[in-house]
Amino acid sequence: MGRKLPCRCGRPFILTLLAVWAAVDRILVPSVRWAVRRRANRSIEELNTRLKLRIQPFKLTSAKY
Repeated sequence: MGRKLPCRCGRPFILTLLAVWAAVDRILVPSVRWAVRRRANRSIEELNTRLKLRIQPFKLTSAKY
């Protein structure tokens, strides 16, 4: 019988998958995080006005290394 040839299409597929994952991690995740934080801060502001409370909005912390 004939010998099976090794499939070499796995490496480009894995590299493409890693590139897509990196793009999602660097571009989409921060924008989604920004949108969620913005919406949450709007909700907090609305609660503050309706309930006459003072809830602190979300703040970014600076990383110190």
